[in-house]
Amino acid sequence: FLSSLIYMIPVSKGQKAVRACTIRLLNLGHAKYEVQNIQWMFVLHRPKRSVDSSDLRSKSADFEYFMILGGKQTMSERTHEMNVFLQEIKEKLKDEPKLYSLFETCFTNTLERTIRRYEDGTSFVITGDIPAMWLRDSAAQVRPYLYLAARDSELADMIEGLVKRQFACILIDPYANAFNEKPDGSCWEKDFEDQDPGVWERKYEIDSLCYPIQLAYFLWKLTGRTAHFDETFRKGVDAILKVFRPEQYHEEKSSYHFTRHSLYSESLSRGGKGALVNDGCGLIWSGFRPSDDACDLGYLIPSNMFASVVLGYL
Repeated sequence: FLSSLIYMIPVSKGQKAVRACTIRLLNLGHAKYEVQNIQWMFVLHRPKRSVDSSDLRSKSADFEYFMILGGKQTMSERTHEMNVFLQEIKEKLKDEPKLYSLFETCFTNTLERTIRRYEDGTSFVITGDIPAMWLRDSAAQVRPYLYLAARDSELADMIEGLVKRQFACILIDPYANAFNEKPDGSCWEKDFEDQDPGVWERKYEIDSLCYPIQLAYFLWKLTGRTAHFDETFRKGVDAILKVFRPEQYHEEKSSYHFTRHSLYSESLSRGGKGALVNDGCGLIWSGFRPSDDACDLGYLIPSNMFASVVLGYL
């Protein structure tokens, strides 16, 4: 078992450098903050499509604009427990200062540049270069902080707030994969005439509905917290099941379709219905992969495996 997930690093910093940092850190020996039964994963941040900043301003806000305006609290300061942890890593890497600098940048980027806290206790996490929150990305972005959250109430509050926000988003539209900070109609492309103004993008992906359940479960296992298992969580889980069950019979029972004229890789075949599948085999149909690209074949096995695991958590 490892203990963290490096997710939020700008691609311009170089994927090779991140891999080298990851491999080196794996050889640091036993970590003081190891958490039993949680598999530590290192995942590189997948770049979203590049967008002209003026275009983003017209739709919502570019990255720096998003961080400065809005009047909401940003978690721009490192917590005491994070500083203690970083100092420990610095000692281990005292002979490799550049490697430590890279790790520090990766590990703190999400906390310092992407998280917004609200007075109601919820959290909103933008995904890198787009001012919207992906269910999958936001869960992965905060996973490095889970093991610190066991003794850091501020980080635990932030993650709890994110879980609450994620399930509130799922109730807006369980087929959507990305959501706006506020219901202002911002979107990458308006794919549906009746698209909810709180939805940035409506690509149905199994894993997008799995990640919030996994994050909620890990938060409970690591901190003992149960406040996030509220009525919104229960309704959100019910909404997820009401997607998964008919998508086991996609041909017969699903009304979901998706077409986007700008990019072929982002449109489903057969007029948006997707490739023909056999209903009732037990698998759940998925329109898109974790890359946000359309599935060529409807039964995405890794995502079905993920669903099997997180549904077991429930």
